[in-house]
Amino acid sequence: MNADLISGLNNPAGIAVVGSGLFVANFGDGTVGEYTTSGAAVNADLISRLSEPWGIVVVPEPATGSILLMAGMGLLMRRRRKPLA
Repeated sequence: MNADLISGLNNPAGIAVVGSGLFVANFGDGTVGEYTTSGAAVNADLISRLSEPWGIVVVPEPATGSILLMAGMGLLMRRRRKPLA
């Protein structure tokens, strides 16, 4: 176990894994960040200006190739992960 896998977080409150991506709800900074499974930042401020996100769920949508990122009780972002064939 690596307790310092992702450094610089301010009270992380939730984590979700999609493929090789980690999405972290950072309660203290009001952000959701995206990281690799090795801890490298893809976009530490993927979603910002949130009011204390306390959890996160990532819901894949196979039909559209999108994912839904949800923190707390509200929908935060819909993002296409890859082009449809």
